[in-house]
Amino acid sequence: MTKRKTPPLEVAGIIRVAGLHGGPQLLRADRKRRVFDVRRRQRFFDALALTCNVQMSADHAGVSVQTVYRARTRDPAFASGWREALEMGMERLEMLVVEHGGAGLPLDIADPERALAGGIAAPAFDFDKAIRALQIHARTRAGIARKSPKPAPSAADTDAAITRLLARLRTRAAIERLPAPALPAPEDGAGEA
Repeated sequence: MTKRKTPPLEVAGIIRVAGLHGGPQLLRADRKRRVFDVRRRQRFFDALALTCNVQMSADHAGVSVQTVYRARTRDPAFASGWREALEMGMERLEMLVVEHGGAGLPLDIADPERALAGGIAAPAFDFDKAIRALQIHARTRAGIARKSPKPAPSAADTDAAITRLLARLRTRAAIERLPAPALPAPEDGAGEA
């Protein structure tokens, strides 16, 4: 008696094929593997820049969230594009917040000329202050904390502080090595009564 081989059969979207180790394997015919190609990646970036929402952006690109996160960890160029798109989206979000003033009312676009007409004088331009302000703004955008206003100690300052600490430790160790002072013997109170 010969075994009858059954050809692949499609029933209600399911294909039966011969699997490994002789058992049947069922595959869904309607699920196509979607390749995360350049076009889908661009759709993801565009949606991310608009929504700042990874799930919605992945849905718009037609891929799963796991696919985009996997691509971000494996592909540095994709991770860089992700950061750029998210930065664009955050800038857009900031502008919307400013535009609505936090109260839902749109504000006019900022106009320095209107401020000058309102009687505010522009401060004198100081190049060093301008550069510092731009550096602080760039660090803030990059998520780097502001530096402490206190300057970093010099090498001489740290050497002096260490020397003082060592002197205190030596003094404490010398005190601990001294013999305990003899305490006076307690007086016998028997003769006072």
